[in-house]
Amino acid sequence: MQGGNQEARRTAKKRVSQLEQVKTLALILVLVVSVSASGEDVASWYGEEHRGLPMANGKPFDPDKLTCASWFYPFGTKLLVRSGSRSVVVTVTDRGPNRRFLKTKRRRIIDLSRAAFARIGNLRHGLVPVSVKPLDGR
Repeated sequence: MQGGNQEARRTAKKRVSQLEQVKTLALILVLVVSVSASGEDVASWYGEEHRGLPMANGKPFDPDKLTCASWFYPFGTKLLVRSGSRSVVVTVTDRGPNRRFLKTKRRRIIDLSRAAFARIGNLRHGLVPVSVKPLDGR
């Protein structure tokens, strides 16, 4: 009988551990969303120099399409990217920006295609403050 009790205790401990992991991940997600809403996040863009090169999803890059690179969302996710009163809807097709830029005070959280960036910012400036929101529930 004791063997069964020990197994039940191990199973209960494992479930508590998994629940703690879920709680921790939920807290991290809330913090990421809070930081993203702080206005400290920025978007950059990439264009002609990457035309035709394969993106992380395997398809060739086209700077004239409304696409983006993000580490945070799955491929195919539609995102609403806002900067002030301007906005654009883009599809995640690539991974980026370069991870070293994620650790600065104003975090580059997304790389936009040239066409997408032109709708919300000045291409000559290269960076624009943004907020990002997924549209399709992912």
